Amino acid sequence: MVINGVEFDFDISDLKDHENYVNALKAYDAKIPEMKQTEGTDTLRFGISMIRDFFYDATGVDVCADVTSLTKAVGLYKAFIEKVAEQSQELNKMFDEFKTDKKEKAVPVYPVGYMGGARPPRK
Repeated sequence: MVINGVEFDFDISDLKDHENYVNALKAYDAKIPEMKQTEGTDTLRFGISMIRDFFYDATGVDVCADVTSLTKAVGLYKAFIEKVAEQSQELNKMFDEFKTDKKEKAVPVYPVGYMGGARPPRK
């Protein structure tokens, strides 16, 4: 994935990436009330910092290191969220393959007797 000219690996189906992403969103949301109490230049600085922290928490990469515009930072944030949404849609399509009918419960395509875990039982 490339955001702001910075290339990094991010896969929403990867457990670690997913957990980092969810935790970064929670931390971002928790800072919004504090941002609303700022004014003027402090609002700009705080908003950029929030988005910079979000990217670092979610990806481990400082995507906004050179960003000094809140408008640009918000645009980068939105672009990332959209790319993650695209990955999520692709992931959902994979799960649709398990279904025979949208109204039916998902039917996994595993060997008979397989109840989950790291690998199917030995024969």
